[in-house]
Amino acid sequence: IFFRGPLLFVFCGKHQIVVEAAGSMQSSQAEGAKMLTGSSSHAAGTGMPHSGGGITTLVVCNSFTDCGEHITIMDRLRQNDRTLGSNLDYRHILTKTIEKKRFTGDVLRALTVNRTIQSACLKGGDITGANVDLLCTMLVRNCTLLKLSLEGCNLQRDFEEIAKHLAENKSLRYINLRSNFLEFEGAKQLFTHLPRSRVTSVNLSQNGIIDAAGGLFQAINKAQKAYDAAVKKKVPEPPSVLTQLDISSNQISPVVNSKIMAIVNTNARVLTTQQRQAREQA
Repeated sequence: IFFRGPLLFVFCGKHQIVVEAAGSMQSSQAEGAKMLTGSSSHAAGTGMPHSGGGITTLVVCNSFTDCGEHITIMDRLRQNDRTLGSNLDYRHILTKTIEKKRFTGDVLRALTVNRTIQSACLKGGDITGANVDLLCTMLVRNCTLLKLSLEGCNLQRDFEEIAKHLAENKSLRYINLRSNFLEFEGAKQLFTHLPRSRVTSVNLSQNGIIDAAGGLFQAINKAQKAYDAAVKKKVPEPPSVLTQLDISSNQISPVVNSKIMAIVNTNARVLTTQQRQAREQA
């Protein structure tokens, strides 16, 4: 155990526990000793202090670099530091840390207030429990993200709330949900609410989706008909439709898959034609 500034470092085996002390050095030392004996006042794995304790932050990670880099990036995100660029690829940290859930939550909180990042990759994170609420809040408040990768983030079939909040986001164009557990129900919930969003490209590969009866096609086809009707009436902002979709590595019947991809591919061709005409007229 040793101190560096306001931080208490506790090394236990190959892991390092970093504790930010709000009280005196003595209280931090006592708390550190409790953690080593398993009697810390913190809720296990949450980093939340007991109401009477002197610890304000608990971060568990594999190395000092993980913690230091994570804290620095979070501060820069919240401050809209443009030197970060517009692309945040956080998987290099999420794949190393043992605190996936905590680190993922920190990123979602930071993205909620950030206004500079346009593409974010949280591959390998953990979006369960409280992090689902954080994701929903971020989707509603963030207005600059164009691309979001939540690949392998442990998302489950109860996707209704996330889908509803995704529909409220008006900047996102691409979302990668590959290697999660949405199954048929989660995918259907997504396609039901997607037309109210601006998302046109989705990756749903490897999500355990089973569809032999065509339920997903019905949801996508319904959205397509609403879009076609809106375009015919020259509605200023018609519903969103998919121009790119990956539903590979699921158990979707070939017939259903063909019907779905026929709609998506038609939309893609129409978009390509519109873009070409726009360039010619420019």
